[in-house]
Amino acid sequence: MAQLFSLGSMRARITIMVMAASLMFLSGCASEWLVDISTRRIEVEVPSSNGLTATSAFTIFNDVARQFGLEIHGPVPQPIGNESVIEYNAIFQRNGTERSNVYLGLDLFVTKSAVIIYCRSDKSAADAQRVALSVERALDEHGVRYNVSTRTGGVFN
Repeated sequence: MAQLFSLGSMRARITIMVMAASLMFLSGCASEWLVDISTRRIEVEVPSSNGLTATSAFTIFNDVARQFGLEIHGPVPQPIGNESVIEYNAIFQRNGTERSNVYLGLDLFVTKSAVIIYCRSDKSAADAQRVALSVERALDEHGVRYNVSTRTGGVFN
């Protein structure tokens, strides 16, 4: 055992680092579950338009955020050259104001041609999907077609 931790044993140190990283990944410590919902951005709503205006997108975002007790931040300033993107965040924090303490979040991005809402959780996929389901219901009520994608993100992805 003493040889495993000796300073000259580079293979042992690499093995330990890989094992520790694998444990973090497999235990979910480094994971975040994401559900993204996207649709077309339109300028004017009419019955057959099949998209959302920026105003309608924010209304849905705001309603869902309040339903889950999320604190809304935004609009988030964009870097030079990306001013046409509108971004809002809504988060529920375990404690403090550090983003690393977030376990449930909702992000709204409105570009020139699309509206994208990200539902995320670093706690469980079910939490992210629960928030996404509320967004989907609101979009269904507006008669808007949308795409849904679910994935896991994190330190190793």
